[in-house]
Order: sequence, then structure tokens, then C-alpha cells
Amino acid sequence: MSGSSRVSLLRAVPVAVGCFPRVVAALIGVGATRLGVRQYTTNARAYSLASEELAIIRSRIEVFDCDGPDSDRRWAAEVADAEEAVSREHTMWRASRSQPE
Repeated sequence: MSGSSRVSLLRAVPVAVGCFPRVVAALIGVGATRLGVRQYTTNARAYSLASEELAIIRSRIEVFDCDGPDSDRRWAAEVADAEEAVSREHTMWRASRSQPE
């Protein structure tokens, strides 16, 4: 290595050291963004699943025969299915917003 290239290299070291905090901050920002996107994706899947479940339950309720045999028990089962779908999604939503203490 020639003398002039050594001098150039030594001049570049302070610049690289000065950039280190910016590089670390950028990496932290990238990591935080990735976690946010992952959480968004998880929530989107949960909402989609709950929506599909509720649509299926709605279609069954729309054709429900209130005067049919054992209708009270079947109605209660449909309501329980709907409540379970909403409860499961709500539990995931709350877990996604809980912050460690």
C-alpha cells in the first residue's frame, strides 16, 4: 500500500466512525418497521378469519327455521358460534396491543 493510500484510509476512518450512530439508528428503525409490518399481517389474518367465520354464521342464520324442531337449541348454538368467533378475534386484538411491563 502506498503512502498516499494509507493517508486516504486514515482520513476516511473518522467519517466511518461518525456515521456509526446513524447506521445503528437506521438498523433499529428497520427492525421496528419489520415488527410493525409483522403485527399488521397477523392482525389482518385474524380479522379476515373472523370475517369469514361470521359470514358463514350469517348465511346459516338467514335460512334458520325458527319453527323447526329443536330450534331453540340450534339458535343458541349459532349464537355461541358467533360469540366465539368475535371473542377469539378480540382476544388476539387485545394481545397485539398489550405492552410488556
